[in-house]
Amino acid sequence: RKRKEEKAQRAALQEMLAELKEKGLVNARSAWKDFEQLSEAMEDARMVKFLEDQVKAKAKDVFEDFVEELSKKFASDRHILKDAYKAATELDVLTCGPQGFEEAMRAHQEAAEIPADHITLFYNELLRLAQEEEQKKEKRKQRNIKEFNRLIRKYIERGKLKEDCTFQEALEVCKERSAWKDIASEEREELYGKALVEAKERLAEDRERK
Repeated sequence: RKRKEEKAQRAALQEMLAELKEKGLVNARSAWKDFEQLSEAMEDARMVKFLEDQVKAKAKDVFEDFVEELSKKFASDRHILKDAYKAATELDVLTCGPQGFEEAMRAHQEAAEIPADHITLFYNELLRLAQEEEQKKEKRKQRNIKEFNRLIRKYIERGKLKEDCTFQEALEVCKERSAWKDIASEEREELYGKALVEAKERLAEDRERK
């Protein structure tokens, strides 16, 4: 009789998980440590009853089996979504938004019937990667600007550039330096003006100290 009750409790827990999936609270990427913090799950009468009669580890097993099945289904759809994303050459995941992304995926015939939550998962995955890449680019850009400023200041200090040097004059002197080349050509002149001002201020401060 005990085994029958435990089986019924597992089925009730699976039913609860299916309901939470429909509400978007459980998906193929859900983790137990986050699920444990979900009051809607842990305070549900079916979960409370399960935990009263069985150990938490068994509830975790039911949860992980459920998520594993979702993961298999998502993995299958993900291949189709990858093809749809490759085909959508004009789509910018950083600016399209979730709705625009879903519309672009559905325009691909194979992806037309894929569940919305799978499209959302794939979108969030791509968005995170794109945002991480943007952050890396921004860090590289700031590092390059710092090196560029250092180059201008160093060349002025060594007399290779005059304090009133024009951009064209600086170009002739610095154009082979990696710190110069690492700055996009369309941004160089404006940055040079700022670097020159900063270098003059630093030099003036140094003279005052002396």
